Amino acid sequence: MAEPVFSRWRAIATILCVVWVSAIAAGMAWMVRFESSPGAPALAPASWPAQAGVTRGNGYTLVMSAHPRCPCTRASLDELAIVMAASGNKMTARVLFFVPEDAPPEWWETDNWRTAAAIPAVTPVLDRGGTLQRVFGAETSGSVAVYDAAGRLQFNGGLTAARGQRGENPGRVSLISLIESGEAARMTPVFGCPLRTPTARDARLE
Repeated sequence: MAEPVFSRWRAIATILCVVWVSAIAAGMAWMVRFESSPGAPALAPASWPAQAGVTRGNGYTLVMSAHPRCPCTRASLDELAIVMAASGNKMTARVLFFVPEDAPPEWWETDNWRTAAAIPAVTPVLDRGGTLQRVFGAETSGSVAVYDAAGRLQFNGGLTAARGQRGENPGRVSLISLIESGEAARMTPVFGCPLRTPTARDARLE
């Protein structure tokens, strides 16, 4: 009698093992798809908008739209720091942080906010309700628009190659090329969280 019981348990254990491995494989596949799936692209205006709500610098002006609680955006900010270090005094930047209308300071005073504030020539800006982000056509955290001294759009896209991924990427290369030679790609994918869409954790803080 022991042998049939042992065989049944062995079969059950085998099935459970297969299910476990399949679940892990499916989860990893989902993570890869998620990390490599860009967000909605920005539709930045071709000229600096009159209702921008922020001032334009004398040289290139970079505007990044960000969510203070998006974990993917930390990589975008790290890439922004590299770009700004390469720009010398040729570029200034404004990071527009989405903030719900009545959110308290602890809602936006996050690692993302502190990281942006610590980058030279970068000014973090509270954007209550996402009004300014809409002006620049941004839908995804990490969206970047760069305008030249005449207010003409020179770059529109993201600064990472995947969600939360640091390292050389088309956005960084394009902006450094713009700074050094005046040539840049007009569009790269944006990887980040949707803007103006609070998470369940965010909702508890509103």
